[in-house]
Amino acid sequence: MKEWIEYYRMMGVEHFAIYNHSLGSNSTQILEPYIKAGIVR
Repeated sequence: MKEWIEYYRMMGVEHFAIYNHSLGSNSTQILEPYIKAGIVR
């Protein structure tokens, strides 16, 4: 997921809305830096 976010950021995407229905328990840990930076909600 981190690679996916970084790829699209290089393409110019500035903000992501991610809905976590079945990403697994570690998804919050992976997304936490992006959430704190205001990139992911």
